[in-house]
Parts: sequence; C-alpha cells; structure tokens
Amino acid sequence: MTDEPTRVWIRKRKRESGKVVYDLRWVCPVERKWKSRKVGTDSKRAKYEAAKLEAELAAGVYRDIKKTRWAAFVDEVVAFRSGRHAEEVRRALKEFADVCDPASPKMVRRAMVRDFVQHCRDKGNAVATVNTKLRCLRLAFREAVSLDYMAKSPMDGWEFQKAPKRTLRILTADEEVKLIESATKLYGFKMTAFIRFTLTTWARFGEATGLQWADVDLEGPSVCFRSTKSHEDRFVPIAPEAGLLDDLRRLQVQTMIDGGPFVDYANRSMMAKRWTRIIADADIPHLSRHDLRRTAITRALLAGMPPVVAQKLAGHADIKTTMEYYVEVEKADLRAAVAKLAAGGA
Repeated sequence: MTDEPTRVWIRKRKRESGKVVYDLRWVCPVERKWKSRKVGTDSKRAKYEAAKLEAELAAGVYRDIKKTRWAAFVDEVVAFRSGRHAEEVRRALKEFADVCDPASPKMVRRAMVRDFVQHCRDKGNAVATVNTKLRCLRLAFREAVSLDYMAKSPMDGWEFQKAPKRTLRILTADEEVKLIESATKLYGFKMTAFIRFTLTTWARFGEATGLQWADVDLEGPSVCFRSTKSHEDRFVPIAPEAGLLDDLRRLQVQTMIDGGPFVDYANRSMMAKRWTRIIADADIPHLSRHDLRRTAITRALLAGMPPVVAQKLAGHADIKTTMEYYVEVEKADLRAAVAKLAAGGA
C-alpha cells in the first residue's frame, strides 16, 4: 500500500458494451485502506472530481461517506422526528424516491431536487405545499450529512419560491350566526360547542381534539393545551362570563369517560366531511376550520389586545406569523379606527 494519502488515481475501464467508464482510487487517511468511487463516462468530470478530492484530502476536510440504502436512511431520519412532523418527512422522502429513485442518500444530486420540484408543479401543488416538501427534504439531507451518509447537502443555498400572500378568510358576525345554526341543525350541540371552543380559545384542530379533561379548569377558568405544534404547553384563560364555560360543563356531564371534550372528533377525514356539509348548508363558501382561529385572533387584535399578548395566546414563536398570516384588516376596520381616534381627540 502506498503512503501518499493525498494522491488520487483515475482508473479507466472498458465495458463489454464498449463504453468507457472512470473510477477514482485513493487511500483513506483515516482507515489507511483503498477506497474507490465511480464518476461516470466523462473524462473531464473524472479529472475535476480527482482534483477536488485531492484538495479535500490535502486540507484534511475529507469525509468517508458511509453506505446505506434509501429505505434504511428514511427510517433513521424519521426516528429523530416526532408526531405529525415525522409523517411529513416520511411522505416527502417517499414521494422524492418515487420520482427520482435514489439508491442511497449519497446518490442524490441537486438536479434530482429540481426534477422533484417540477414534478410537484406538474401535479398542481401550490407553492406553499412544494416549499413544505422541500423543507422536509432539506432537514433530512442535513441529518444525512451529520450521519456521514452525504458529504454535502444538495440543497445548501437553495432559495425557496415565495408563496403569494392570500387574502385571509375572516368570519363575519352574520356568518357566525348562520354557521352555528347549521352546525346545531346537522350535528347537534357538541359540534356547536366545538366551533365556539375554537373561536374562544384559538385552538388548532389537533389541540382541541387532543385536550384532556385533566387540563380543563372550570373554576380558573382556563385550559392547557399539551398537543401543540411547538411541543410546548400553551395556557389559555377563559373569560368567566364566556358562554363556553356552560358548554364545557354540559359536555363534562355527557362524556363521563376518561379523555377530553372533543376526543371523538380526532378523525380528520370524518370532520372534513362534516365541515363541508356545514358550510354548504350555511352558504359560507371557502371557509376552513382553521379560519375560525384566524377570525378569533383578528377580532382580538382589532379589539385592542397587544400583539405580543396575542402572539403568546396563539402559541406562535414569531410575532411576524401572528401579524402576517392570522390578521386581516378590512376597509371598514380602518374607517372605524380613524373615527374612534377622531372622537377621542375631539
């Protein structure tokens, strides 16, 4: 064995088909063993890769890439995640594999990521959806680098496409009345209580359905959400005069079992079908369940709640999220604010 760890040889081989392929051969400075790497059929690329590898060996920044199959890599990366985020990463990696078919992480190239983006656009995915998938991939590739399955993430320096800001759908007072009436007519008191609970506590769907009776204080009164997006407990007080307290007391009597007030609503598919039927009956188009949370936050801020308090109650890590994605100010709100200011100054 040679004692020249910084030297890289290019080996030229001719296959039976007549095609010429090139490999790199060098001595690993850590294991002191021969290593090889396939570089394809381009002689110029082989020389470039050899020079690049020699520079890495000489600078002492060479990393010996471990071998692993794609499926094993996916399982290992997902094991570091938890809850819904783990499934998002798994789905993104599976779709990437279906499109690009990488045998292992080290085979992933930037061109593959570009092909995946084009595939998502051809499928009709919205910009925000594509960005979510790409963030899952970038997270996985960074962990691949830390696990020595990749020398460098192919998404380093990747710029995400900016999603156009959509107009937020805020529920009006009249629409709220119609929504409550339709929910009561179609599914009874409990669905109505679910809607009022969301408007009062700003609960996300998973937070509401994951709430346990042990975390509901009817004397306080308050609720403490454990199943939050940030994985941190979120305390939300309830105004004593709020009608929600009566709803919760009634639900507590009806659900005399372990669990929470809305645990049987955790089936997202079932709830999506019910919600579609409710908004159709109420004739309120394009209203999502999450729009109830946006409506509640917007109403609180327009009523004068300090933004930093709204951020805390909403459970947002960045106040920019609260102000940019959850608040919609209409012309009528601007007129009312100016009129109130003028009346106060008179």
